[in-house]
Amino acid sequence: MDRASAFSNGGYPPGAANDPRAPYNQKEPAEVEVEVTVSVTYSKNFKVVVQEGYTDADLREVIEEMNVLPAAVLAVRASQLSDPDEQLEMLRRGDTTKSISDEIKRCKGWHTDEFEVVPAL
Repeated sequence: MDRASAFSNGGYPPGAANDPRAPYNQKEPAEVEVEVTVSVTYSKNFKVVVQEGYTDADLREVIEEMNVLPAAVLAVRASQLSDPDEQLEMLRRGDTTKSISDEIKRCKGWHTDEFEVVPAL
């Protein structure tokens, strides 16, 4: 093969310029949307006041009433957004309605998979 014919195909071997298996002809994989499940278990130590002889159910009730779980925090934020007086107070504190609204949208749909209240050691 002479030099001129080697370069007439762009330097590719005969038939290789359009071969889809050639690395230089392979297409990038397309992006696809995949539904995934994300599960989170979280914990935090708290000191609570209960009566002697308490049960695990008593501990759970106290924690639920404290509104410290993420779903409860989001519920409070959502109610603040619906109250114009609360919105003004949030703006005074430097919170913006949009940032809080975005925060709520990102956190919706989460479920607590495991929830246990156990006395700390």
